[in-house]
Amino acid sequence: MSASAPLLEELERAGEELRDSTGQVRGTARVTASVAYGQTVLVPLMPALHEAHPGLEVDLLLSDAVFDLVSQRIDIALRLVPAVDSSLVGMQLRPVRFRVCASPAYLRQHGRPRRPADLAQCDCLRFPLPGYRTQWSFRGLEGGTESVALRGWLVMSTALALHRAAIDGLGPALLGDWLIDADLAAGRLVDLFPEHEVTATNFDSAVWLLYASREHVPRRVRAFVDFMKGRLGQLVVGTLPPALGARHRRPTSNLCRRQSRRAAGKPPSRPGRCAAPFPPSTSPPTAARETARRGAPPSRRSARLRRR
Repeated sequence: MSASAPLLEELERAGEELRDSTGQVRGTARVTASVAYGQTVLVPLMPALHEAHPGLEVDLLLSDAVFDLVSQRIDIALRLVPAVDSSLVGMQLRPVRFRVCASPAYLRQHGRPRRPADLAQCDCLRFPLPGYRTQWSFRGLEGGTESVALRGWLVMSTALALHRAAIDGLGPALLGDWLIDADLAAGRLVDLFPEHEVTATNFDSAVWLLYASREHVPRRVRAFVDFMKGRLGQLVVGTLPPALGARHRRPTSNLCRRQSRRAAGKPPSRPGRCAAPFPPSTSPPTAARETARRGAPPSRRSARLRRR
């Protein structure tokens, strides 16, 4: 580090404090995320972020490389990992659930695997990272874990390429819920094992928001962090932001309830397939449906007129 570096840092901090003293969010937030997560999740949220903070400029660095936040002068990183570097300040925004999915066209041609072990006979779409290429691990409702060795003729280095290949019917793929929820809702992909948690490495993956220090967090950084906490935190309770195009996430809330019961040593509340919670506007409550079927009861005035 050069002798002038501390002086430059002091000047930058003084400039930040001067901007913050105006009470407005101004300046540039340098943010990094993976290419797939950035394109799928972050970019659709940018219009709402700009509307909320029109004075904030965002420098979005999308790369599958892991940057050093301090040396690269990056304010915020969004990473999909089970754990984070202890030298960074981190908050978990939401858990990530991976699913094995395939297109309806693939299933019509090759048949649907009935159990995880059947995948050993399929040409699976694989990712070249350690673990992702050789086996997937499954955990059922009762907590038992099963690992399945993989084979397949196509290996691709990005989640977006695997996603496209799965939709095009080239084979089953292991993909994160944030990438495929809209496709599951639209019927472009099918979740092959909805009652299982699946991973190639660790069952506890999550979206983490990281920054380098809590000693001085500029207003521009706090504004971005608070916005992402508000928007991406909605995914935990089973509702995607409208910009992501899916009305509701079917399995996540049920999965979280099953995990909570398992952690407490309780049996599953009920066996069988996950049931989708009704979106608020799509299905009236049971009593209202029964009233609509039978017809509303007559008012007192209409009853008196009939008696006359």
